[in-house]
Amino acid sequence: MTLRRFLAAVVVLLLIAAACLVDAFVVEPSWPKLVRVDAELPGLAAPLTIALLADPHTRELGRRERRVLAMLAREKPDAILVAGDLAHGQGRPADVAPFLEGLSAPLGTWVVPGNWDYWRGGPDAGLAEYARAGSGVLRDDVVRLREDLDL
Repeated sequence: MTLRRFLAAVVVLLLIAAACLVDAFVVEPSWPKLVRVDAELPGLAAPLTIALLADPHTRELGRRERRVLAMLAREKPDAILVAGDLAHGQGRPADVAPFLEGLSAPLGTWVVPGNWDYWRGGPDAGLAEYARAGSGVLRDDVVRLREDLDL
């Protein structure tokens, strides 16, 4: 292999790596995805739609968070579950509150804190803030959503 071909291969690999990094850290986190999964649960008296938001890593009520709120407003879920890692980086629970306040569902919005939430001031740091924003907080808890379903 000549030096010219070797350098060309290195440049191509660097460009591919750069494209992957841009996708992973810029594009993908900015474009939330809606995935529908139908499941039959024995004993469920009536259909139920639960929206699951996993690891939102919120810093503020930004463009991405507004997209999520718009998606959920269109979908009209019966309940919303936010599973883990609400805050991100140096974000604080108070930074997440405006996003949680925008979530609305007839059977409630429920938060299960993740490791990032605990790293921001200990295990109880965000729980009161999330509750003030209108979300139920689950930590080693069970809540009855309907007579036929516990969360």
